[in-house]
Amino acid sequence: MAEKQHTQKKHALRRAKERYDFVINDSLYDQFCAWIRDGKSRLIKKQTHRVSVHEIKHNGNKIIAVYDKQRKSIATFLPPELKDHEIVFKGS
Repeated sequence: MAEKQHTQKKHALRRAKERYDFVINDSLYDQFCAWIRDGKSRLIKKQTHRVSVHEIKHNGNKIIAVYDKQRKSIATFLPPELKDHEIVFKGS
């Protein structure tokens, strides 16, 4: 795993614990990434050619993930209380 991808993953796992109050292990993280790649999540917003925001449903929870297509990894998890129209990135 490349250093940037590893750093993104560590950041995302911290944000999942902070924002959703549950621990996502490596296996579940990989499963979430696969769901996004396989179209099993709901696309909320395509920010750039490389970065998109997805809603993942897991155990009755809606989880908002920012996915990096180039690195095939989740970069972060956004707060659950955000509405689709509130998701704005710097420079948008």
